[in-house]
Amino acid sequence: MSRILIVEDEAPAAARLIGFIEACLPGAEIVGPISTVEETVAMLEKEKFDLLFLDVHLADGQSFELFKEVKVDSPVIFITAFDQYALDAFKHNGIDYLLKPLKKVDLERAIEKYSRFFEKNPQQAEQLKALADMLTGSKPESRMKRLMVRYGARIKMVDPNELAYVVSKDKISYLSLFNGETLPSDFTMDELENSLDAERFFRISRQMLVNLNAVEDMTVFSKSRLKITLNPKWEEECLVSAERTPAFKAWLSGKN
Repeated sequence: MSRILIVEDEAPAAARLIGFIEACLPGAEIVGPISTVEETVAMLEKEKFDLLFLDVHLADGQSFELFKEVKVDSPVIFITAFDQYALDAFKHNGIDYLLKPLKKVDLERAIEKYSRFFEKNPQQAEQLKALADMLTGSKPESRMKRLMVRYGARIKMVDPNELAYVVSKDKISYLSLFNGETLPSDFTMDELENSLDAERFFRISRQMLVNLNAVEDMTVFSKSRLKITLNPKWEEECLVSAERTPAFKAWLSGKN
């Protein structure tokens, strides 16, 4: 039986949410609603929950603030009237991000995702928390050991060793794997550059990050730039920008 904490400062929205949860998860133990960051921190310091529902905007601030005060091991479903916090939600144990007014069908999908990936596989929660720690900088000395990629209803765990290169197009970072598969991700290029092993990955331009093992060949493109051939192949020209070429050469020689 799931134990669920509701954090919502609007009474009608809380009542609607609880009604939907009771219909989707009969028998679940529902605690709350509570309405402030302070109350939530106090609750999480003394009690454990299987799942949290967090409104982003609470009476005393944003719910993201509580992650600075207390360790949260549970998966979180965020609910808000605004759509600009999705990436922050992902960084803070978020398994889904629902917009108000809440629709039952959206909650059903989120609950199904929770049941599939967390009730049946508790280790998934540990993996998500480890990734969140790395993305938010709580363990700056760490390097990302796996990437959790969400697309549609699927969640795929990717070992960085499988990652050949990353390409940014239309504000989306696409992960190209050595097996030929390409996956869209929620990561920014900056997050990946800062989190992956710098001895194996180098950002050759603002739009591309490459794995050393994917570099097949190099030619001089101009006095200050290099052209590289990747394996697996990339459909467009891969150039090391002029300002990054010296550092790229040092990286190749192991002197970075």
